[in-house]
Amino acid sequence: MRSKPSTLIWDLPTRIFHWLLAFVVSLQFITGFIGGDLLNWHANVGYLTLTLILFRIFWGFLGGYWSLFKSFVPSARQLLDFLKTLGYSKTSSAQESNVPPQSTPFAGHNPLGAISVLVMLLGLALQVISGMMSNDDVAFAGPLTPHISNDTVEWMTWYHSEVGFYLIIFQITLHILAIVYYKVHKGEVLTASMIHGYKKIEAPIRASGDSTKNRMLALALFLLSSLIVYSVLLLVR
Repeated sequence: MRSKPSTLIWDLPTRIFHWLLAFVVSLQFITGFIGGDLLNWHANVGYLTLTLILFRIFWGFLGGYWSLFKSFVPSARQLLDFLKTLGYSKTSSAQESNVPPQSTPFAGHNPLGAISVLVMLLGLALQVISGMMSNDDVAFAGPLTPHISNDTVEWMTWYHSEVGFYLIIFQITLHILAIVYYKVHKGEVLTASMIHGYKKIEAPIRASGDSTKNRMLALALFLLSSLIVYSVLLLVR
């Protein structure tokens, strides 16, 4: 039996972004829980998180094909059709599930995964921005607090610690559960392709570009994102 061909789906900048974001978010949880002197580290890691999010937005328009927003952001109909296939597994038939299976696996993010990516980026961005507007009256005051009203500072502090924090935990939990679901129910190891970049797809599909030129562009966009965040911090301080 001929094996499925491997196609590059996730370019190197996307993979580095994914794992670096996971790392910095973990650091934020740790430094936020410990608090005290580590709150300065918590803030600095937050700025790095914001830099990564800004880079991903740029990369969503200029990156490898399957990292582009236009390649994976679904329409409402695509999302609905995909939701109907969730009960289908490789060990069951279409008749048993009453839903026709997807003819080929999604090369990049499936519609539900695409929505989760967008929601995660938005949630993290709101968490960082709210942190920049927060003041715990003890060890930390965000750089934007002098420029907004006390009511806004109070509201943002509440959101950052009582709402956004739990929303991020909820999103991460859903992300992990989705990985487990695909491993157990669909027989797909999603994390593997985010390590080496390749997926085995039956139908011939377009590969993501991952040339030296693309990687240099990604580095330039990351530096630009860093410069934007740093410039904003200089302006408000």
